[in-house]
Amino acid sequence: INFIVGTDGTLRDFSVMRSLGNGCDDEVIRLVKEGPKWYPSTEDNVAIESKVRVKMKFDPEKVKK
Repeated sequence: INFIVGTDGTLRDFSVMRSLGNGCDDEVIRLVKEGPKWYPSTEDNVAIESKVRVKMKFDPEKVKK
């Protein structure tokens, strides 16, 4: 998943690089949004927007039924 971390730490412009379908795309976005707070990158002590890529692994064999 790719997204932008804004200068205030907000997340936007989510895109899934490799879709698994069946709601997994929405779930990975939800996990990132509801996870720990993101802080912006800085350059010369000034907050800047940055593009972030996070890898997530879903193992359907381990899903409890």
